[in-house]
Amino acid sequence: FQAEDGIRDRSPSRGLGDVYKRQVIQSWYARTPALDQLNALHFSSKSAPQYIIASSQTLNNHYLMLEEANTKLEILRFYSPVEFDSGWVLLAKRATPLVIADSPLATQQIKLGDSITVPESEQLLIFSASVKLSLWGWFKTIFYRSPLLQLKFELDDGSTESFTAGRALLDGGFYAGRLVNSPGELFAFFNRKHLQLNKIKSISLETTDARSFLPEIEVKFWSRKFSEG
Repeated sequence: FQAEDGIRDRSPSRGLGDVYKRQVIQSWYARTPALDQLNALHFSSKSAPQYIIASSQTLNNHYLMLEEANTKLEILRFYSPVEFDSGWVLLAKRATPLVIADSPLATQQIKLGDSITVPESEQLLIFSASVKLSLWGWFKTIFYRSPLLQLKFELDDGSTESFTAGRALLDGGFYAGRLVNSPGELFAFFNRKHLQLNKIKSISLETTDARSFLPEIEVKFWSRKFSEG
């Protein structure tokens, strides 16, 4: 995310690259839930900027809504979208933040490779997965690198999408009701028109390094309702 304190001469004929910027704040890319939470707190604080330019680009085939997941949910609460361009969404701070209410939907134990049916909900649907490392997995993390997971979606139209997923970010929870992986889809999400997007029918977590993880995984679904304050 880039945060802007001022915007000048905004014209529909101009790209977001032409937006006037001053006192730019570039938030660090959040690779852990703790850093994600710090970013979320910043954008919900009194010192939050008036405008934000949010990128729809990701690194290493990561899923867009899994990166800085809590930050995106807080931005949805405190900002409204103005427009989108190639790779970017422009948002302006709301006069009054939205009110949120969470409701638990399901908790279950699964194994790697299991297909998890996504519950029906007209509200924002949040998904989390508590994936634990085995002793071998901790050894690899300390002396080599953290073992990787694949986050796989089966969509309502019969297609599938697969992304690289970090274990820690899965534990923090992310929006998983509809596929959001482009500037237009991100704009619809921030505009609270997520029901227009392609529904995620089921989720599975897969890996080619199964011995790095404990077999049992706890997954949770809950809904988050946003309403005008």
